[in-house]
Amino acid sequence: MLVQKAVWNDDVRREFAELLRTEKPDIVHVHNTWVMISPSIFAACREAEVPVVKTLHNYQLLCAAGTFFRDGKICEECMEHTLWRGVRHACYRHSRSETAAASLMLAVHRGRHTWDRDVTSYIVLTEFARKKFLLGGLPENKLFIKPNLCHQILCYGDVMDILTQLLMETTFYLPGDSHPRSGSVRCCSRGLAFAAAFLS
Repeated sequence: MLVQKAVWNDDVRREFAELLRTEKPDIVHVHNTWVMISPSIFAACREAEVPVVKTLHNYQLLCAAGTFFRDGKICEECMEHTLWRGVRHACYRHSRSETAAASLMLAVHRGRHTWDRDVTSYIVLTEFARKKFLLGGLPENKLFIKPNLCHQILCYGDVMDILTQLLMETTFYLPGDSHPRSGSVRCCSRGLAFAAAFLS
């Protein structure tokens, strides 16, 4: 059941579709759908005609482990050959079954064209990452570089003050959660990203 939900969670897709209908966001920004959300939310966005931006923090669309790293060295076998190479090596969490689940999710959504049809744009963090995702088959016109940078150095207290203010002014909605957490966000992505980070 968990593997099925990781590949396609129809309950979350329906909940997310309802959230899109009621909140009417201009855009959805997704960071991670693994494990319980699943890429099914991208189909809900396409059906609602809401553009999706996905930030790629790692290489999970190309490598079950998301790292291109195995046994202390670079490994790109999943990208160069087949996703099932990762299963042989138990790349994700040192587990063949968990790696098979991740690889199955990737294979199904490659076959459905989720990554090139349902996602409007991708944010990558470096030119190196952009080139890897191009080699992995993502459309060039959908890849944009936005590094993780801060123009001024902030101390921990400054960051916490900013986050506290942000959380006071924002309502978070989580798939599978029927009640808001605090203020209201019309862009579903911010709710997912910050709620996952600060309210779990």
